[in-house]
Amino acid sequence: MIHYADIPGNPYFSLVPLERSQRRGIAPIPKGGDFSPTRLSLGMDGAIFVLDRAHAQVYRFSPEDGSQIWRIDGTEGGEAFVDPVYLSRGDGFYLYLTDRGSRKVWRIDYRGEIRGSLDLPFAMDPMFFELAAGRQMVLYDRTTALVHLLDDSGRSLFSFTPGGGGKAAEPVDFAVTLDGRSLFILWPGNGGVSSSDLFGRKSFDPLEIPAWTVNRCVCRCSGTRYRS
Repeated sequence: MIHYADIPGNPYFSLVPLERSQRRGIAPIPKGGDFSPTRLSLGMDGAIFVLDRAHAQVYRFSPEDGSQIWRIDGTEGGEAFVDPVYLSRGDGFYLYLTDRGSRKVWRIDYRGEIRGSLDLPFAMDPMFFELAAGRQMVLYDRTTALVHLLDDSGRSLFSFTPGGGGKAAEPVDFAVTLDGRSLFILWPGNGGVSSSDLFGRKSFDPLEIPAWTVNRCVCRCSGTRYRS
């Protein structure tokens, strides 16, 4: 049985004590003042990746015993990360790190080696980045409030303003379905969750969500839309 963090008013969710989560094989957070985790990403094989934005570092931990497998800061590839803000979902071989400071997306393999980068000269402030279907990629630019669909070279094929929240609101989180064809964006406050068909170039009105505070969006969708 999987346990999740407490959500007010929902009896089906409960908080897992740290000791029990460690016994279940979940990686413990390293001790000390030099670790400030801000983003969690899981590989398809259960690999655990964590972004420490404050120290511009990416970690990989073992899902078996929580041990640190590697830690990188970009210097391994010749250029240090500047302001890394988002770590994509792993695809089994690579994960992608969005760096607002350099306006690049770094490709990192599961061994911690940097395998090139995508320059994003058209993006004023790149924030969220995930893989899409057909070897394409999707990027959100915070300054212009536009979603870009990119080809595998990083060139923007087209862009659009996602539904929900409006340009004055900054998204809280961003997720792409497993088939890579639909995008979901979580908006702050009562903005709800908006969805977009990336290849049909359609953006839908936000879905209503319960009134409790939402901090992160995790989507594992089959294509069916549900309303509460």
